[in-house]
Amino acid sequence: MTYNQNGFVAGGNGVFFFRACVSSFNGMRGLWCEGASAGFAYEPSYIAGTFNSGGSSDAAGIVLSNGGKMTVFSYIPPGYVYCHQNDGNGVWLYGSGNLAFSNATCTLSMQGNTLGSATHYDVVAQNYGLVNGSVCIVGTRIFNSPVGVINSTGGLIN
Repeated sequence: MTYNQNGFVAGGNGVFFFRACVSSFNGMRGLWCEGASAGFAYEPSYIAGTFNSGGSSDAAGIVLSNGGKMTVFSYIPPGYVYCHQNDGNGVWLYGSGNLAFSNATCTLSMQGNTLGSATHYDVVAQNYGLVNGSVCIVGTRIFNSPVGVINSTGGLIN
C-alpha cells in the first residue's frame, strides 16, 4: 500500500494477518486498527514513511484505537516488523489499543520516527492503551512513559 491517505485500515471485528507486507508513504497512517486486529508473522513487514498530510498532528505509522489490537507472533522465523521514518508517532495506542508479542523472539524495530516533532515518540500509549512485551521493541525514543508506569493519560507499557 503506497501513496494513500491511510494504508491498511480495519474496523469493527476486522482482522489482518500479514506475512511480509509493505505500507509506505501514506498520508496519515500505515496501519490503522479501530476495534479490529492485526497479526504479523514470518518474513519482515514494513510500515514506513507516513507523512503529515493536511497539517493534522495525528500522523502515525501504526494506530491501534478503541480496542484495536496488534500481535507479533513467534513462528519460524519469528515475526519482525519495521516501523521506520514516520512523521509523527511510530505506534500510537489509545482507547484501549493493545500491542503484544507472543514471546521475546519477536521484534518491533522503531527507527527514525517522530521526524516532525521532538514531542512525539516511537511508541505512545494513551487513554488505557497497553503495550505488553516492551522488551521486544528496539528504538531510540521508544516510550512516552517509563516501562511499568501508567502515564498521565492512562497508558501502560509493560
